[in-house]
Amino acid sequence: MAAEKTVGWPARIWAAIGGGLVALVGAVILAGGGWLIFLDGSPYYMLAGAAILASGVMLVRRHPAAGLLYAVVLAVTLGWGLWEGGFQFWPLVPRLFAPAVLGLFILLVIPAAPKGRLRDQSGWAVAALSVACVGVLGAAAPATYTWGQAEFPAQITGAAPPADAASDWRYYGRDPGGARYAPIDQINRENVDDLKVAWTFRTGEKPNRGSQDQNTPLQVGDTVYVCTPTNVVIAVDADSGKEKWRQDPKVKPSFWNRCRGVGYWDGSQPKVALSGGADTTAPPAKGATPPAKATPATPAAKAGPAPVAKA
Repeated sequence: MAAEKTVGWPARIWAAIGGGLVALVGAVILAGGGWLIFLDGSPYYMLAGAAILASGVMLVRRHPAAGLLYAVVLAVTLGWGLWEGGFQFWPLVPRLFAPAVLGLFILLVIPAAPKGRLRDQSGWAVAALSVACVGVLGAAAPATYTWGQAEFPAQITGAAPPADAASDWRYYGRDPGGARYAPIDQINRENVDDLKVAWTFRTGEKPNRGSQDQNTPLQVGDTVYVCTPTNVVIAVDADSGKEKWRQDPKVKPSFWNRCRGVGYWDGSQPKVALSGGADTTAPPAKGATPPAKATPATPAAKAGPAPVAKA
């Protein structure tokens, strides 16, 4: 009773508000996790959502063990994230960042519980595991950068060299090693200031609903491949700037519209696979000469010169 009297009504109100928000987050994750299981997905989200919901209810009731329950969620989440995403920064971000932030918020609610050893243990456990999640993300961050120079793949014996290899830009960094350098000797220090815009091209999309053009165009032969924020892939003539063809997957997300680039491969028949789920045949770029033999990007695709949109 003495410990109970040390907590006044402001703490009770804060516990109700903070715990209620945590419970709401847990309920949303629980519902989404249940639907994911119905779709034969991972059971993690439903289990984590149920535990977070229970932790939120315990916070509302000012139970000193609420933090310990969420600490268990963080520990399981950390192990699950590493098991699913490996020690890779971007796969770990959606799995660890939000739970760590929620843990820091719970730290602000835990003091509303009655004082005691259990409450202190809850706080330390949540703090340690939240920092551990952020620490793993920080340790994995350097893996997103390219250090040094990568070895280029050896030329396949008997394979025909790609056409216009010097002017092609077939990868995000131009080549498999990510050199980001175009060996075009017609442009040098003496004439670079004389360069003028040869042509401009408009995709026809309006920058609404948070749309942003973030793609790095690819050039293969006389064709430039671009993608719009809604994953429309367009082939443009590199010399004239005129459109050759476009492929619209009819994907219209309500927010955060991005397409950061396309991927290219050669094969016998053209095919486009888009990140929104569509997989549709598209016409080849005129004048593009594919190598004699190449490996398709996906096992099921018999594909020709065509891009793959990647959001």
